[in-house]
Amino acid sequence: MGVDNGVIARRYMTEIWSEGKFDAIDELVGDDIVLRDPMTPGSVTGKAEVRKRVTEMPKMFGDNALHIKETIVSGDRVVMLTTWRAVHKGDFFGIAGTGKTITCEGVEVLRINNGKVVENESYFDVYTMFQQMGALPSPDKLKPKERAQQTPTSRL
Repeated sequence: MGVDNGVIARRYMTEIWSEGKFDAIDELVGDDIVLRDPMTPGSVTGKAEVRKRVTEMPKMFGDNALHIKETIVSGDRVVMLTTWRAVHKGDFFGIAGTGKTITCEGVEVLRINNGKVVENESYFDVYTMFQQMGALPSPDKLKPKERAQQTPTSRL
């Protein structure tokens, strides 16, 4: 019986990123995992980085909950549509904890090899996340840049 990559992916997202279970890291994460997300320039690599991020998460966000809306499996790739909800309780990119509940839609693209996640590319709505923390205005409050008044030039 083969490995079910959809099950591995759901466990990886739920047990590690939502529930913070460190014991699941050795079971579900490849040694040289590559992580990419909108908040990290380039990428980071390795189980130690996963452990670090899982350790830091509860300092920044409490009541962490991840809802997986859809899972698409194709060979070694798994794509998941997610909704993440948490309470902003500590410093996050210079923004002190606000106590506000954050809800963020996202997409996870995972690559799985021999039952372990070896690549995790995350896409999530960073603007809405910061807007919910009060760091950015809501999109309806944004004003388009006023155009400079153009006057026709006359030629002699």
